[in-house]
Amino acid sequence: MSTSELKSELNQLINSINDSKTLKALHTLLTARKEKQLDWWNAISDGEKKAIRIGMQQLLDGKGVPHEEVRKKVGALLYKRK
Repeated sequence: MSTSELKSELNQLINSINDSKTLKALHTLLTARKEKQLDWWNAISDGEKKAIRIGMQQLLDGKGVPHEEVRKKVGALLYKRK
């Protein structure tokens, strides 16, 4: 796939996303890349890279869990332990 074809496909994919959280995550990722802040990517293991890719795909598929919901569940679990 050529660079222009890849850019076109990426544009189509981004234009199909209506979820602001996913768009913000992509914006952060692309901005960090533009600012050359992705040096950490080369420092992590292949397993960590795979986990990140799976997580990103889950977000794109709408399978993410809102941060506040996770905080409530963790808080409830921690409260039960006391």
